[in-house]
Amino acid sequence: MNKITGLPVAQEGLYIVFAFLGAASLALFLHKYMIFIFFSCLAILVSLFFRNPKRKIDPRRDSILAPADGKVVAIETVYEPRFVRKNMQKISIFMSLFNVHMNRFPVSATIKDQKHRNGTFKFANRDKASLDNEQNALLLETLGNNQIVVVQIAGWIARRIVCYTQTGDHLKAGDIFGLIKFGSRVDLYVPVDSNIRVKIGDSVRAGKTIVGVLDEIPKTGTLQG
Repeated sequence: MNKITGLPVAQEGLYIVFAFLGAASLALFLHKYMIFIFFSCLAILVSLFFRNPKRKIDPRRDSILAPADGKVVAIETVYEPRFVRKNMQKISIFMSLFNVHMNRFPVSATIKDQKHRNGTFKFANRDKASLDNEQNALLLETLGNNQIVVVQIAGWIARRIVCYTQTGDHLKAGDIFGLIKFGSRVDLYVPVDSNIRVKIGDSVRAGKTIVGVLDEIPKTGTLQG
């Protein structure tokens, strides 16, 4: 895990903020006041985009938390082709430029597999984005042996997906696992028997909004770690 996730601004944004602040300082030194204002405003905007607010996470064991801030743009039963290869319920969350872009684990689980796929950069709020856009997918397994898939999807403006985790990591519900730069989408695949608690058009917050409930009675065996 990337230890920088405890800071109020993500590490990936700090580099950009410092670059703009450096340019603003140089402009001020040269008495170029309009340029100073321009770069100062850019530094503020980038800081807001990469903000990482602290959130108190207190989920029930069977709760499925939103993995991203944004608006629910799709809820449907679809075939999950990457890992599970069977029908699952998919909840798609679109993140605008104004949302917090830190992504959080929807449940306490172990990462069993991880796949990155190159692709296009279509508008992330369109259905085709789930199929065609560049994406990073995680297969999670809970203590009750439920399998959940979280997919970070790049959008038209977002051109880089950041994921701090790797296969074998165990994270708690609400833990930060990555981000997507400048407008994007997260698809969440949950078992078909999950009780979905949101509807299309709802605004959700990562690690706070309960989007569904799992049957978390342990099935065969338990996870270690």
